[in-house]
Amino acid sequence: MKRTYVIVGSGIGGLISAWRILSVDITASITIIERNTQPGGLLSGIVYPNGLYFDIGTHIFQETGLNEVDSYIQGAIAHEDLIVFENGTGDIAGSYLNGVLQTNASFPDLRNSNDFAVLSADLHKHLLGVSNLPTIDPLAKMLDISYARFGRRITEDVVYGIQENLFKTPASELAGFSLLLSGISRVISADKENWLENSVNEVYRSIYAFPEQLELPAKFRHSRKSFYSRVAGSRRFIDGIVDDLRERGVQFLFNCNIESFDPNELMFNLSIENQNTRIKADKVIFSNGVIGAAKVCGIDISSVILDRPLAHTIYNLQLEERTNSPVSYFYGMDKSVDFYRVTNYRTFSGNDSDRRISIEILGTIQNDNLLEDLLKQLQKMEFIKSKAIDFSEVVRLPTGFPSPTVKNMRGLVDIANILYKTLPNSVTVTGLGSQPGLFFQNEIIKDVYNRTDSLLA
Repeated sequence: MKRTYVIVGSGIGGLISAWRILSVDITASITIIERNTQPGGLLSGIVYPNGLYFDIGTHIFQETGLNEVDSYIQGAIAHEDLIVFENGTGDIAGSYLNGVLQTNASFPDLRNSNDFAVLSADLHKHLLGVSNLPTIDPLAKMLDISYARFGRRITEDVVYGIQENLFKTPASELAGFSLLLSGISRVISADKENWLENSVNEVYRSIYAFPEQLELPAKFRHSRKSFYSRVAGSRRFIDGIVDDLRERGVQFLFNCNIESFDPNELMFNLSIENQNTRIKADKVIFSNGVIGAAKVCGIDISSVILDRPLAHTIYNLQLEERTNSPVSYFYGMDKSVDFYRVTNYRTFSGNDSDRRISIEILGTIQNDNLLEDLLKQLQKMEFIKSKAIDFSEVVRLPTGFPSPTVKNMRGLVDIANILYKTLPNSVTVTGLGSQPGLFFQNEIIKDVYNRTDSLLA
């Protein structure tokens, strides 16, 4: 008997769910509901009338470690369009801190601090007292995690200020997850020779970062590769997957609003361009995260109080002169800059003359000349030669950026627990909040794969 599946949301999670269902049940009838006019969510990217393409944020794919999934995503585009980077060569992160644009690593480099000797001695003393590998609990207080990893001085003199500058939130309110978002799982406080000498100590390696990311010995690297499209970034993968799913009979309903959903009957009442219709499912996958799922299901989550998302603004620019920087993206950890992250497309697009960059801003900045000031900041740090640009466009994401606070991280867990207690086994939820700290693209894809398998069982 043919089973009917409804998937809410056509982001990468929803698309992978559909593919996985068909991999197991080739006769399945699948409908994907999407409120927007095109698939992909944040991975849909933007193509401007002049032909320039920009991702919505930084979206270089990284392998999940599930060979079947990785092969499918990479196979969604033509072989000649696919760029595959070995570990450590295609996703090069940096940071701006203490007046220095770090291209050697994204981790805070204490060697650039005026009080490096004091910080270094304090970190060494702290290490001697650490007996167990300090993990990063995404739901715990960021400060507690930082104290455990780096000690009090580095936490209060370095990490505290970086996190507040990046997330525009008091450090005392941030969760451990904020350290994962900003990549501050380690700090740099030793040269290569000293690091290699001490690298037999696993605790040492979890606290001290290797000072040159491109020279990290192979035995300390993970095996996952990164990949991208030469033509249209993350959007090209989305388009390829959608085309494949359509050929297999998956129905897409775009510009579709869910008027109501009965979790017991698995019945959707939909509105598509002012036309009403109903769909009944045998099984349902919400790929729009726990908050979106609760809203659609009409489940009361008013007891859970969340902090508001941060305003998320992106300046998409084409420079008159390309940047020569080797980093793919870097974070604005220094209080002297206004940006959260800058993306340098040339380093991963396969086009050495690529002049596209994106500048992301978190929070609201009252400055009528913000773009001019941002360009001055990038020129001062010698990331760009000139402030001259050929193209600029501002994107303000309506959903904002989830603030990585303890309240939000624990609130998402509470909402997930409410959903799991309320919804029948024939419904599953993937995406933001379906697991504590779930945020990064490759982790979401892996979680979607596993949850879809559980639903099929």
